[in-house]
Amino acid sequence: MDEYGDFQQFEELNPLVLKFESMLLKGENPFFDIDEYEEIIEHYLITNLSHAEIVVDYALSQYPWNTAILLKKAIIAAQNEKPEEAFEIVNTVRSIDSNNMDFYVTISYIHRILNEFDKSIKALKQALKFKEDVEEVYFDIAEDYFMLGDYNKECMYLKECLKIKSDYPEAIEKLFWSYKSQQNFQDAVDFFQSFTDKHPLQQNAWEKLGFSYYEIGLFEKSVEAFEYSLSISDRTTSFNGIAHAFWKLDLQFHAISILNEAIEKFPYSFDLNILIGWIYLDVKDYLNAQKYFLNEIFLNSTSNEAWKGLAQTYVYYKDFNNAYSCVQKSIMQSQSDLDSLIQLAYLAGEIDLPKNEIEDIFKTAIDKFPNNENAFLEYSSFLYLEDQQINAIKLLETALTNIENSAPIFYRIAAFHYGVGNETIGHLNLIAGLTADPKLLHLMFDFDQNLIENKSIIDIVESFTNNDNTNEDI
Repeated sequence: MDEYGDFQQFEELNPLVLKFESMLLKGENPFFDIDEYEEIIEHYLITNLSHAEIVVDYALSQYPWNTAILLKKAIIAAQNEKPEEAFEIVNTVRSIDSNNMDFYVTISYIHRILNEFDKSIKALKQALKFKEDVEEVYFDIAEDYFMLGDYNKECMYLKECLKIKSDYPEAIEKLFWSYKSQQNFQDAVDFFQSFTDKHPLQQNAWEKLGFSYYEIGLFEKSVEAFEYSLSISDRTTSFNGIAHAFWKLDLQFHAISILNEAIEKFPYSFDLNILIGWIYLDVKDYLNAQKYFLNEIFLNSTSNEAWKGLAQTYVYYKDFNNAYSCVQKSIMQSQSDLDSLIQLAYLAGEIDLPKNEIEDIFKTAIDKFPNNENAFLEYSSFLYLEDQQINAIKLLETALTNIENSAPIFYRIAAFHYGVGNETIGHLNLIAGLTADPKLLHLMFDFDQNLIENKSIIDIVESFTNNDNTNEDI
C-alpha cells in the first residue's frame, strides 16, 4: 500500500508503532485496544501529524464513541488550525463524558494554540479537581501565566508543582529563570535554600541556589552551593558556576583547577576550555590562554568566543594580521556580536587597511545595532580622529533620533563641538548630558582630558550641581 510508504517503520523503536506500520504495509486492518491506540497516536502527534490522523481514523472505526480518542482528534484539529472543528469535537465529548482531566486539558490546549491563555488557565483550574498528575497541570498553568507576563503567579504555580513532585527538573529550571527575568535573586536564594533544606539530594536545586547566590554577590556561599551540587553528581554547569564564583573571589587558579577537573570528566564538552582561556587572559598568561582557546577550536571550530579569545592573545603579541583573521572568524559564527565588529575595525587600522574599508565595518555595526550607543560612539570617534569632525557630529545627532535622551551621546557631541571651537553648542549639549545623567560626566573628560581645565565648562557643571542640590533640599 503505497499511501503508507513514508511511515518510517524501520527507524522506530516502539513495538506498537512497528506493529501498526507493518500491518498497514501488508494491507491488514489494524486492531488494538484503547490504551495501545493512545500510545501510537501520542507518538505521531510528536513526529508526524498526518500519520496521527490515520491512526485516529482507524481507532474511531473500532471505538466510535471513545472519548479519549475523540479528544486526540480534537488536538489534531487544533494543530491543523481548525479550532471550530476542535471545539465541535470537544462539545461532542462533553455530551458523553466530561468528568475527567483530559477533557479540560484538551480545552486548555486548544485555547493555547489560539493564544487565549486566560481561557486556557480557566480550563486547567477545572482540571485541578482531579487528583492524578496535577503537578503537570500546575506546570501548565505556570506556563500560561508566563505567556501573560504574570511572573508572580508563574512562580506561585511552579512552587505548587514542586510541592507535589520535588524531582521535577523542568519546574526548578523554569522557576529560576522566572526569578532571573525579574532580577529577583534574593527571593530565589530564599526559595532554593528552603527547598534544598527539605530535599537535600536535589542536585538541580543546589545548582540554582549557587547561581542565585552568585547573582547577589555572595560568592563564598555560591561556591558552597555548587560544591553540594557536585557532591551529588558531576555536571558541567556546576563546574562552570563554581569556576565563575572562584574567579570573582580572585581565586583564578582555583577556578582553573576545577575546570581542568571538569575537562577530565567531560573531555568533549564545549565552553570549559573557553572559560579557562579567559581566566588565563585575566592573569596575563597569554601562552596558556592561547593553548586553551585552540583546544576549544579543535573541539568546536564554530565557537565565536574561542576565536575572540584567541584574537586577544595575538593582539598581545602584536600579531595583528592573525588577530584580524580570528575576529573575522568570530563574526562568521555570530553576526550579532557588536564587540567583535568594533574590534575588527580597530584591527583593520592596525594592519593598514584602506580607510573606506574600516568605515564600512563601522557602518555595518550601526546598521546591525541602530539602537546601540556604543556602536555610534565608536564610529564617531573614528570619524573625528580621521579629521571628519562635522560627519562625526552629524552621525551622533542622527543617533539621537533612535536613542532618546542618551547622556553618553550628549557628552560626546559636546566634546566634539568643544574640540572644533563651537563652545556655545558644546555648552548646550553638556547641559543636555547633565540633565540626562550627571553621573556620566566623566565620559566627556575621558574622551578629552583637556576639557577639565576649561573654566566655562567647570562653571556650568558647578552651577548645575548647586541647582540640583538646592532642588533636593526643597
